[in-house]
Amino acid sequence: MACDHTLFRVGFAEMPALERIPSQQRSLFSISSEGSYIHWPEVDVHIDLDAVRYLKDETWREKKDRERLMYDLRFGEAVAALRKQYGLKQAEIRGLSERHVRRIEKGERTKVDTLAILARSHGLSFKEYLDEIAEMLSP
Repeated sequence: MACDHTLFRVGFAEMPALERIPSQQRSLFSISSEGSYIHWPEVDVHIDLDAVRYLKDETWREKKDRERLMYDLRFGEAVAALRKQYGLKQAEIRGLSERHVRRIEKGERTKVDTLAILARSHGLSFKEYLDEIAEMLSP
């Protein structure tokens, strides 16, 4: 139940994470001490209200999709700005094609391994790279 007392019902078959929980373990869950998620320890599945809302509330899902898209675009812009700040061209990122870098900079989501390649290309540790990106993203 949401804070506004909206009741959401989700069947195990409606969510891939829930569906993989064996039927004999479905009643063996715990609720976090702050009440923010449900956890099935045997299969290490956590489900929070946002995941349920995303599945069941179309308006919420559209809002979250828009927020994610805007974040991804801002993240890509920060990656591009940092690359330019370090005087690198897209084609100079070793281990990634110029096309791949361009897609990231336009907001395509990327993997941790790819971010590690970007960090190395900038002569930074992974943490330093992410810290610089975070600095550029902060208001």
